[in-house]
Formats: sequence, structure tokens, C-alpha cells
Amino acid sequence: MAWIPRRAGERGALDAGLLPIDGRNTSEIVTATGSAIKGLVVGGVSPEDVDGDLMSAIEKAQFVVSLETRHTDVTAEADVVLPVAVVTEKAGTFRNWEGRDRTFGAVIPTPGALSDADVLGELARELGKSLSVTDFWATATKPALKADSASTETVGNGQAVLSTWRHLLDKGSLQSGEPYLAATARVAVVRVSPATAQKLNLVDGATATVSCCGNSASAPLIVTAGMSDDVVWLPANSEGSSLNLSSGCVVDVAKGGN
Repeated sequence: MAWIPRRAGERGALDAGLLPIDGRNTSEIVTATGSAIKGLVVGGVSPEDVDGDLMSAIEKAQFVVSLETRHTDVTAEADVVLPVAVVTEKAGTFRNWEGRDRTFGAVIPTPGALSDADVLGELARELGKSLSVTDFWATATKPALKADSASTETVGNGQAVLSTWRHLLDKGSLQSGEPYLAATARVAVVRVSPATAQKLNLVDGATATVSCCGNSASAPLIVTAGMSDDVVWLPANSEGSSLNLSSGCVVDVAKGGN
């Protein structure tokens, strides 16, 4: 015989030490809400998933916090809704019912997005408790990082350090014979920080030219907040943008086209 969990995460939760613990199960929590239990924290649970009348318990609770990725019946009744990262916005590990682990990375990195575990950890910390979620690495023994310090390039007047990589759709050979797919490729643009744009006298929306070693590429300029100063971004192997240079090269940047 083998136990096949109903929900993703149950086997991993048990292996991480969820049970046995002193406390109420879900049905007991629902029953005690409004009397012994005054508040609820509901994380990603639909009323139909719970044994007992969850919505009735939520109505009886004095305060309800909901952790969710979308609007639900629970969020409609909650006093506070804390958005959490969906599975494509975070990295982690799934453990299947056989005990095999499958790690996954963030498909869509979203700055500021917190996982439900991180949010629960922060809530516990504010209440003076620790779930050992957000502070795990504070006590962990980490090996010393042994690596040479990265060197920094010195740029002169009218210069910047090139940052480049290929777009998913560019002038790659696999698009041969697929003109309609190739036509959906992103238009090449030049990106710099606001401070770099001011330093190099570049205008947002105007054409800028990046050149080095006899090669040059011109594209519309987009002033991009959050970029490092003295850095210019230009896609590689894109239409109108093929400098054949690697990231880290010092290039000349000027306003206007070729």
C-alpha cells in the first residue's frame, strides 16, 4: 500500500517535520473559530478544500489575513490580503508522493514578489516568533567564498561598458523559412541609465550609436531606470545590432545614427 497525497506539497511538508505537532487540525480550527480562535490566516485554500464550513468560520473570526495569488471567496471576506508569488515567479522544490525531488527555477523573475513561506515567516517575526524561514541562513555555516575580485573597466569620455545578450528571437538560423515568426522579434534598442544618458548627452527616444573596433550599430535609445551607470545595453545578433562583441567591452556611445 502507498499513500497518494491529495495536494501538492503534502509529502514534502511531512518530511520537513509538519507532523506530529501539538495543535488543532483543520476541522478543529474551523469549529473553534469565533470562540477559542479569534483570527485566521488562510493561505491558498478554497472553501471546498476544507472539511467544515470555512466561510462560516471566516465570518465569525474577528480578523482574517489571506495569502493568495488571485481573487477568491476568501479574499472577498478577508480584512487583509497579502499577495504572494505564483509558482512561475519563485524557485523551489516539489517532492512527489514517491519522495523524489524536482527543483525548479523562477520562470518570470518578479522583483519584490515573496513566496508564501517568506510572508508567513515575516508575519511570525512581527509577532515575536520564528518559523526558521527567513532567518535560516543567519545560523547556517557557509563555506568561505574563494574567488578573485572582478575587475572594473575604466571608461573615458563618450564611452560605456557593453552589456549584451541575444533575444529569444533574433537572426538565428533556426528561423530560416519562418519569416512570420522572425517578424515578431523585438526591435533592437539601446539602453542606458538616466545618469549615463545625461553624461553622454543622449536623448530618450532618439537614435544612439554604439561602436567599437570599426563596427557600429544604431538603434532608438531608451533611458532605463535601475541600470548601472556607465553601462550600455544592446542586443546581440539582432536586426541592425550585430557588433560581435562580448559583455564587458568598452565601447563608444554617441547620439545620432551612422
